[in-house]
Amino acid sequence: MDPTRQLDAKVSRAIKFINVGNFEKARRIHEEIKTENVDYYEGVLLGAMILLASQRFSEAALSLQYCFRTRPEFETNEFKNCFDKSYPELAHYMETATLQTLEEIKQNENGAAEFPASVPIYKVHLGLAYHIQGRFDEARESYLECLANCQETKYWVAYVINLLGVLEEQVGDEKAARKWVDIDTYPLVYEPKETIAGMSTKEFNEGLYAEVSESPKYKHWTEVQSSNWFIASRLNRDNPGPFVRMLEAVFEERAESVLDKIAETSPAPEHECFGRRPKNYRLEMFAAGLRGGGHAGPHVHSDCFMVGNYYVKVPEVEDAENTDRGCIEYGKNLFQSALGFENKRRTIRPVEGMMLAWPSYMSHSTVPCDTDQDRMVVGYDIEPVLD
Repeated sequence: MDPTRQLDAKVSRAIKFINVGNFEKARRIHEEIKTENVDYYEGVLLGAMILLASQRFSEAALSLQYCFRTRPEFETNEFKNCFDKSYPELAHYMETATLQTLEEIKQNENGAAEFPASVPIYKVHLGLAYHIQGRFDEARESYLECLANCQETKYWVAYVINLLGVLEEQVGDEKAARKWVDIDTYPLVYEPKETIAGMSTKEFNEGLYAEVSESPKYKHWTEVQSSNWFIASRLNRDNPGPFVRMLEAVFEERAESVLDKIAETSPAPEHECFGRRPKNYRLEMFAAGLRGGGHAGPHVHSDCFMVGNYYVKVPEVEDAENTDRGCIEYGKNLFQSALGFENKRRTIRPVEGMMLAWPSYMSHSTVPCDTDQDRMVVGYDIEPVLD
């Protein structure tokens, strides 16, 4: 058998052991692979997966950062399923960074030096550890070093922008906080129009709702009812219907009017994804549905420049004037549990036909609302197409 195919077979066997929790056998196979070919990429990635599955999160994050930058095409192979299973735990580590002490994080400095691409994640971990201890000047310095070292890194930049906004608010500098996360300006709110694409907004929304409801993912969600939320990506790529196409044209027109404003107000003006107005971009649409208390926690869209929402169907909320239930919320501290600080945020009460637009690095979430009615949002990401 070809040597590479032999290594591939060993990797596949190790992943099976990871999936059933037998990390020791996976480690042994990993050691065999390193002995045969230390530079074998899938072997490097396998080591990262073992670290992740073993809950050695900071080391795993460093290795994964290196792997993603080196070989992004891994998204198409069997590692993707293994990574998807473990990724929520990595995110949980980031949100509860007290799992590691400052001293433990500093032990990763050598790893960061070995893989320059992993410097940003090391710096954000270090800054977060300082931040938790209330050492704000040192935290700020680490966050800014992260920004300086990650012109091509997206995921951690979005987190750092939000952390800097929280930090400045904690030290009482409201002006500096708004430089990073400007909840006074964003989201941009566009109230419903009377007509869309030559028909009444009500008629358009009914047609769009019916069309999206026929998508396989939505039908599966309504039939199985295994969760109180769903998301369907590639809405304008996978056989889109006429209403999706009409809304895509509306989004494209809206995006062109907003891109310059977001670039002008970016806190990271030189960053290739979050700062510079993209010369070329693609618009990716998605649909999200909520019901029965379903909600999206605080998150950012780290692979794009700008995000937008269009509200297709919005259930009525009892006593809506005196509650945030069912609202979309902007600016919430992504690390509130670790930092013990509740920062300022902005809530918007959505109505059918409303459109919102905001920078992709801005954290946003939905406030739960108990209802048996579906809520449907069609959103879009503006993803830069880089040279």
